[in-house]
Amino acid sequence: MASSPSLSSSSMSSSRPSASASSSRPSITRRIYRGGSFSSCFFRFRSRFFKHIYSPSSTRSSLVQTGLVGCPSALSSPTLSSVPESFQTVARTLSEIPTNDVKARVAVMMQFATKLDEFDQPGDRVPQNRVMGCAADTWLDVARRDDGCVVVRGTSASTLTRGAIGALAAACEAMTPNDVLALEDGDVAALALSATNEQPAMGGALRRRDNATTYALWSAVRARARRLLATSADDAGTSTSTSTSTSSSADAFPSLVIAANGNVSPNGAFAEQQARYLSPSDDEARRLAERLERLKVGVVAHFYMDPEVQGLLIRASRFYPHIFISDSLVMAGRAVEMARAGGCRSVFVLGVDFMSENVAAMLKENDMGDVRVYRMDEAPIGCTLADAANSDEYRQYLSSPASRRAEEPAVHIVYINTSLRAKAQSDLLVPTITCTSSNVVRTVLQAFLQLPDNAHVYYGPDAYMGANVRELLTSLAELGDDAVAEIHEGHTASSVAACLPRFHYFQEGKCVIHEMFGSDVADVVAAEYADAYVTAHLEVPGEMFRLALLKSRTGFGAVGSTQTILDFINGKVDAAVAAMQEEKDGGGTLTAERIRVILGTEVGMLTSIVESVRDKLRDSGPVAAGIEVEIIIPVSSESVTSVEASGAGAGAGATTDEVLGGAVVLPGPSGGEGCSAEGGCAACPYMKMNTLAAVHRTLDLLEEESESASAHLAAQEPDAYTEDLGDGSESVAARGCRPIVRMQSFQAKGVFPDELVRTVSS
Repeated sequence: MASSPSLSSSSMSSSRPSASASSSRPSITRRIYRGGSFSSCFFRFRSRFFKHIYSPSSTRSSLVQTGLVGCPSALSSPTLSSVPESFQTVARTLSEIPTNDVKARVAVMMQFATKLDEFDQPGDRVPQNRVMGCAADTWLDVARRDDGCVVVRGTSASTLTRGAIGALAAACEAMTPNDVLALEDGDVAALALSATNEQPAMGGALRRRDNATTYALWSAVRARARRLLATSADDAGTSTSTSTSTSSSADAFPSLVIAANGNVSPNGAFAEQQARYLSPSDDEARRLAERLERLKVGVVAHFYMDPEVQGLLIRASRFYPHIFISDSLVMAGRAVEMARAGGCRSVFVLGVDFMSENVAAMLKENDMGDVRVYRMDEAPIGCTLADAANSDEYRQYLSSPASRRAEEPAVHIVYINTSLRAKAQSDLLVPTITCTSSNVVRTVLQAFLQLPDNAHVYYGPDAYMGANVRELLTSLAELGDDAVAEIHEGHTASSVAACLPRFHYFQEGKCVIHEMFGSDVADVVAAEYADAYVTAHLEVPGEMFRLALLKSRTGFGAVGSTQTILDFINGKVDAAVAAMQEEKDGGGTLTAERIRVILGTEVGMLTSIVESVRDKLRDSGPVAAGIEVEIIIPVSSESVTSVEASGAGAGAGATTDEVLGGAVVLPGPSGGEGCSAEGGCAACPYMKMNTLAAVHRTLDLLEEESESASAHLAAQEPDAYTEDLGDGSESVAARGCRPIVRMQSFQAKGVFPDELVRTVSS
C-alpha cells in the first residue's frame, strides 16, 4: 500500500484564529432523517437520476443559471491556476493519493477530521447550521476573521464527512467570502473529497454518494459566504468589526414555523398576517357547521383559499363531514359523493369559475342535476390561465393539427383548469382528454403508447407546464429503460426520446400567480436557502421548476401538483418522526429537527400544510416534541420596495427579518393590504374573492327563500352551458364533460377509453 501523503502546515492548521458563532435562538441539536416515501412519481426514480447527473457526459448549464454552482452534475475537470494557494495545496494533497488506494484516502481524511476546530459551543449545533444531503448528522458554519478571511467550522457524526469539512476548512483558510463565491465547479471537483474515489482525483466525476456529500457541504459553504456579504458593510471581503456568524443573518423571505405543540411562529409581516387565522375558535367553527348541516349544504374548496376562510373550514369539518379542501382534480368527485351519500341539496364551490362549472357538470353527468351549485360571488371569478384556452390564439393553435388529422393523427391534452366551453370547443377540433398536474406526464406517455405511431400530442394551455413536461421527458429519455419503466411500464428510453418531436405545447397561457416564481425568486432561493427543501408546482416558470427538479433528484425537493407538495412535506415529517423513534428505541438522546421547505406555489396552501403538520406531530406523541417545520414563502421582486420609495409608513411596517439588500420586503402592495397580483406575492386575487362573508351571505340567501334571494342565488350559479354547439347535436356542457369522463376512465383503468382511440385513429 502506498504511504499516505503527509499534511503540511500550509494545508492544515490547528492554530487558526477562531470565530465565535452566536445565535439569538435557543441552542438545540438536530438530526438528519433518512428515506421517506412521496406521492410524486418523480421521487420513485430519483436514484436513476443520480446515475445520470453524476456522469461525466451529463451537462447541466442551467445549474449556473439558477445559481447552483457546485452542483455535482456540473463538477468538471478542474483548472486551479487562479484559485488561492490554500485551496491548491489541499487539492494537490488529495490528488497525490492513488485512485485505487482507499485506505490511504481514508487515512488522510481522518487526519483532516482531527485538525478540524471543535463545534460544540452554544449556538453551534442549531437548525440554521444543519447541512442537508449528508448521510450522517452534519452541521457547518462560516464566519469571518478580523483579517477578512473565512473560517469554516463544523462537525458530523461521520468521521469521513468531518474530514471533508476539515479539508474545506483548510482549503478556504486564506480566502475571503468573495473568493469562495468566485470558485468554479471544477475547482470543487479538484478537492476530490471522496473517501473511495474511483476516478482520477484531478478530473472526471466523483462517485455518486461522495459527490452528493461534496455538493451538500459546498452548497452550505457558499450559502453562508453569501450571507456574510449580505450582512456586511464591506462587500469587498474585508471585515471592519469582530467575527460575524452567518447564523444571525436575516432571512430573505417570510416564513411560518410550526412547532410540535401546535404553536405557529411567524417571521415577517406577511407571515404574521397569515398566522392570524390559523387557529379559529371552535365556537365559530361549530356555528358554521350547524348552519351548513341545517341547510344541507356541502362545501368543496381549493387549497388556494384565503387563510381566514380555509382555517375556519378546516376547523368546521371536525363538526360536519361534508366540507372538503383539495386541489381541483377531486373537487367535483367529492361534490358528487356529498350529494349521493350525504344528502346535500346544495354545494358551495370556493374556487374560480371553471371549478364550479366542472362540479355542476359532473353532478348532472351523474344524474344529480337537481343539486344546486353556487359560486361565492355574482361577478365572474376569473382565471388568466383558463382565459387563455378561450382565446382566438388557442383555437388557432389547435386548428393546425385539426386540418391535418387525415394524414397525421392527433390528440389534445387539456389542463383541467379550463372552462367547459374551452373543453367542448377543443374537442370539436381535436379529440381531447383532460389532465391534471398530478397525471399529465403519464397521460402524455400513454397517448404515445396507445395511439398510432405517427400521432402527435398537443398540450395546453399552460405554457410553463408544457415546457416543464418537455424537460421532464427529455431527462427521462436519458436515464435508461429501468428508470422509464418506473414511470410508465410501456415505454423505454428510446421510445420516450422518439416521442419528443411529436410533443407540442401552447406557449401563450400563463397563470398570473405562478408566473411570479421567476428567475428573481429562484436566484434568491438558490443563494440563500441551499439547505432548504424546494417545492414547485408544475405551473411555475422554468427557473423555479428547474431548481426544485434538481433538488427532487436527491430527495430534497418536489415538483408536481398542490397535493404532491403537501404529500412531500407530510412525508418529511413522517420520516423525521420515524428517525426520532429509532433514536429512542436505540437508547439515544432525542434531538431536535427543523424541516425547512420553500413553498413554490400559491400561498393559500399554507393553511392546509399547517393543519396537516399539526395533526401529524400531535398524533406522533412525545417522540416528535423536538420537530419543527418551517414553511418559507418566496416573494417576487414586484413586492420589494426600497426604503426611500416605500416612505415612512412602509418602513415602519416592515420588520428586521424582511430587510434584504437595502430593500424592504413588504407583505403586498405599499398600502399594506396583503398579497395580490399587484403586490407580487404568490396570492391569487381571484381566489380571494371567496370570502368568509360571502359564505355567510350565501347561507343567508338560502334561508331567506324570497324572490330577491332567489335572483341573487341564480346569479351565483355557474354557467350551465345548455346551448348546443351549432349543429343541434349536444350541449356545450355535455361535450365539455366528455374530456373529463375520458380522464376519469384513464385514471380508473390505466388505459385510454376505446372511444377516444377510435376517434383519434379515424
